[in-house]
Amino acid sequence: MEKEKFNKLGYHFCNEMIALAHDFFEIANQKIDSIIKKTDSLKKNNDGSKFVNYHELKNLSDDNLKHHLFRIAMFNYMNSIFERGVNDLLKLSIREDDDVKARFIEKFIDYDHHRIKNGQTSIRNTKFELMSQSDRDLIYLKFFKEVCEFMPPPLNWKFFYEISDQRMWRDKNLRFDFNEIKSRRNLLTHRGTHFDEEYAERVIYGATKSKNFTDPQERIEFFFKRKLFTHHPKITKENNNLYTLINQENPIPVIINNSYFNHSFSVLMNLYFKLWNHATKSDHLLVQTSHDLLVSSRKLSNPTYVFLVLDLLNDFNKDFDGQFSSDYLKANHLLAFREMRFIVSKFTDKTLRRNKLEQEFLDYFKISKEPIYKVLVSVVENDLDGAISNLLLCRGLPKSGKNWFLFSDIYENPRFEDAFQVATSPLKRVRKK
Repeated sequence: MEKEKFNKLGYHFCNEMIALAHDFFEIANQKIDSIIKKTDSLKKNNDGSKFVNYHELKNLSDDNLKHHLFRIAMFNYMNSIFERGVNDLLKLSIREDDDVKARFIEKFIDYDHHRIKNGQTSIRNTKFELMSQSDRDLIYLKFFKEVCEFMPPPLNWKFFYEISDQRMWRDKNLRFDFNEIKSRRNLLTHRGTHFDEEYAERVIYGATKSKNFTDPQERIEFFFKRKLFTHHPKITKENNNLYTLINQENPIPVIINNSYFNHSFSVLMNLYFKLWNHATKSDHLLVQTSHDLLVSSRKLSNPTYVFLVLDLLNDFNKDFDGQFSSDYLKANHLLAFREMRFIVSKFTDKTLRRNKLEQEFLDYFKISKEPIYKVLVSVVENDLDGAISNLLLCRGLPKSGKNWFLFSDIYENPRFEDAFQVATSPLKRVRKK
């Protein structure tokens, strides 16, 4: 298996997803600021008059509509990135992994039998049997879409990568959440921008309560409570019935608010990494992406990404029992733990203690002789002056390292520039006598 091909594919997917998230929040915030200013201006110019400037009112109404449609477009495009990313990953796995290919061919044969039952000609005719293996492989991929839809996702992905129930459904909300995202996307793409009966039925009956899946009704109540369906006050107050979204004189519009976008982003990233990790059994992509998400969490003031990083890292660690975890992944885990404690203390009165895994990683780095890991330990223990002192012991760091999340809390320190200059100086070679 050529790991580099998988790495390239994974980087492309994650870079697109994170770039889209940055655009979503940066542009959405600009639009909100513009709408607020125009609203204030309209109120000021109206000055108690019964008559409102029509052009100003129309301009404001148009801005609200464009903002609403922008959010929907970004949500739909995020789903397109995900769908394309998973399909490309699976196609590469079929080409590179004989086990995945064998399971895909098994479903290909099932699909061919289904065609025959429906009066269609068999794909595996005499001409097919006489083909070379490479030509057969092209035929398999020609019917990729049909074979994948023969068993709906994410069940088909679980089958192709032979992921156990315990690993696939560790998060019991995953099946419901992914089904809801698909249902909302189908609604917005094909039927309109207001909730309808088909959406409600797909969400309610798309996942049933079992040992692997949460109770749909409990999840629906959670969505109402967190305003993931709508922020309409009459609907969200003590409501747990999805049909109230459609049984209204004025239909309730579908919203893609910040909370729902974050929720969808996290679900899709979790699913992609679950598949990529099982396809490669490598932490290569997770090291880079967990770091990028931590940087984004600060840049966008979005704590959701910190919790996403912890979910991704914990999932990987449990799936492979730490077998493929590099030092870089352990380091990102420690930094994410630290960031989570800051977030929790900022919004609550709680002070979180280090859990067993965090303490294990910290103890691991404390005995390391690598100066950069001494910097890490100092940062994790909030000894920022010590971190600068240990940075002075480093040599050979890349100049691009200035943007590492590790340095985010010491970057503004007046001693940082000089210390980093020393840390990027070349390693001294010891001459052999």
